[in-house]
Amino acid sequence: MRNFLNAIALCCGVLASPLLADEVTREDLIAQIEAGGRNETSEERREVKVEGCTLSTFRWMNVESEGWVLWTSFTVPMATVGLEENSLTPEIDHYYILEVEPPASIVVLKAKEGTSFPHEKPFHRTPEGDFKPSPRGDGTTHYFESRETGIIVQQGEDVQAKAEMFTKGYIRYVREYCTFTG
Repeated sequence: MRNFLNAIALCCGVLASPLLADEVTREDLIAQIEAGGRNETSEERREVKVEGCTLSTFRWMNVESEGWVLWTSFTVPMATVGLEENSLTPEIDHYYILEVEPPASIVVLKAKEGTSFPHEKPFHRTPEGDFKPSPRGDGTTHYFESRETGIIVQQGEDVQAKAEMFTKGYIRYVREYCTFTG
């Protein structure tokens, strides 16, 4: 019996050791998602923030004579917004790489059926339908539209690594912290 118990303990230790080596905290996953969503060029800056189970994206454009203007922002309820699967390139699951100069990646955010999320834009961009004024600029500079899809675009030499970091972190974070199971 003692040998049997030792064998079980050894087996459990072997099985558990890879799991312990892969232990990632909530803060680690948030840092991974935010680092994967950060990008800056001379014309634009991109950033993502995770707070609880809400992801906020920000894209600022350097507008002549105005400076940095918030050009687009999504507020995504992570439990109801997934990442579109890449059907074009089987080895890449949830993002697209564009062969342009500089290289670019695209991650598509897609709301589950029957849900949507707010998309904030400046009035520099004409509203496409129904909209509500944003509290930003006292409702005079930005507005909200409702969306079922949105994209995160990155540019630069390291975009594939950033897209991989973002998508893997997002999927794992949602599974571990935003999905309710009974």
